[in-house]
Amino acid sequence: QSQARNENRRRIIMMRFILILCSFATVLLKCPRANGLASVPPIGTSHSNLPPLSLQKNDASTKAKGKGETQRSIALSQNILHSLRRRTQSSSSSPSSSSSLLNLETDFYDPTTGLHSEGVWHNCLVGMASVKLAELQQFDKNNAGQEEEEGEAQLSGALRIANSLWEHSWDGISFQRRSWSGQWDHSRLLEGASQDPPEQANYYRESTEHRCIQHGAALLFWSKLIRHQGIVPLRDDDDDDGEQEIHYRCRAQYKLITKQFLNEYWDDVAKKWRTVGSSQGGGTASRESASAGASRAGVVDNEAPYYRAVDQAIGLLACLEIIMNDDNENEFIGDIVRATCQTLLTDFGYQNDKETVSYIGLKRNRNLWHDGWVALALVSCAQIRSDCFPMKMNGKREVGLLLDRLQDAYRDEKSGTMWHWQKAQKTGHENGNVRYCGDNALWYAISRQWRQGSSSCADEDDTFNSFWEFVNELRTNQEDGLVSVADVYPQVRLHPNTELAFLVL
Repeated sequence: QSQARNENRRRIIMMRFILILCSFATVLLKCPRANGLASVPPIGTSHSNLPPLSLQKNDASTKAKGKGETQRSIALSQNILHSLRRRTQSSSSSPSSSSSLLNLETDFYDPTTGLHSEGVWHNCLVGMASVKLAELQQFDKNNAGQEEEEGEAQLSGALRIANSLWEHSWDGISFQRRSWSGQWDHSRLLEGASQDPPEQANYYRESTEHRCIQHGAALLFWSKLIRHQGIVPLRDDDDDDGEQEIHYRCRAQYKLITKQFLNEYWDDVAKKWRTVGSSQGGGTASRESASAGASRAGVVDNEAPYYRAVDQAIGLLACLEIIMNDDNENEFIGDIVRATCQTLLTDFGYQNDKETVSYIGLKRNRNLWHDGWVALALVSCAQIRSDCFPMKMNGKREVGLLLDRLQDAYRDEKSGTMWHWQKAQKTGHENGNVRYCGDNALWYAISRQWRQGSSSCADEDDTFNSFWEFVNELRTNQEDGLVSVADVYPQVRLHPNTELAFLVL
């Protein structure tokens, strides 16, 4: 009997030990960091405009500052989107040559399609900003009826954009860079036009070209739409312009967009993202400049492929979105994420500032637009998939050092804002440098996201304050609150405003 009792005790002790081990294992499995997927929330739980951050600071004062920063960003983004939609034919101070058509430069919204001009990139930025605003208003505990209606209006606008882009820009393979749609007046672009063409006219010309950043932006936009479907369904009586139909078709479209993005733009041999879709040649040095519409000077081999840093950045951000929407893609997409990080840090040289280039295959000066998107993508990856950085490399440490180098290279010490060109290339206005709204909005987004996921830098508050002062400076002469292009370019155009409305969120 004594032996039996001892045996029973041993069994009870062993069972308790096993239960403790099982409990411990369960906790580990539920912990995101334990399985290397700190970035993968369930569909519909992300409230971040870019991939959500896995680290959050607990300091009360930092949380209060963050909330105030969020409210200020929401107010600015809302104001910009409202003002863009008011800048249409009926309210334009510079009406187009035809009373029934919209001016390419000064009319920013077509109420018949819901599009903001005819390009894919900027419409996707507006769409993502609209989805983010709808989410923020849905989850505001103090949300009043008016704000709820505002959120529904933002979501409705985003769905209209998606519907119109799918109708006018998607051709079954990819998104065409610029499809003439809606009600804009293109007469100034035609040969023999009586009026001078608009500034940088090539941006307004119709183009069937497939480009990585346009398709990647569309993937990001559709991804946020399908995640939002699990948060805020459309009202049952909402059938305006087929929005109910696009709401349910959105996921099927997203899957096709994702499939074609990987097929067209990921070069599995070179381990890089192509600038142009593979069905159109992938992008060689003979390709005409998108801004000038002319061949590039100084090209030695016209048929040699070239790659851009910004395409690698957009590809990386797109892959992080794919992971968030489909756990089954983690292994395959994780390999692409890992290869893209390796390419940016080694081939493009972002691990060492002296070796950094924005292009491979073409010689071009670096600028903050390329470097900024790379930084934003690497910040996102370091904070949510740091396991995808090259072996023996601390992703967060490498990105922190990169941000320090970029700030040293581009920051204007007097104003605290960022130059477009490196100071080593152009020291200031007198040497042709410029402070663009879009560049500074991009740096603000990088700084804010990095702040949420790591220890606060001493000068972050100064960075934010300098940014808001700069924005106010660019809005000074505009009654509707829209921003001008840059400190030396007073023209109000679509692109700085769409980038600002998206990136502040």
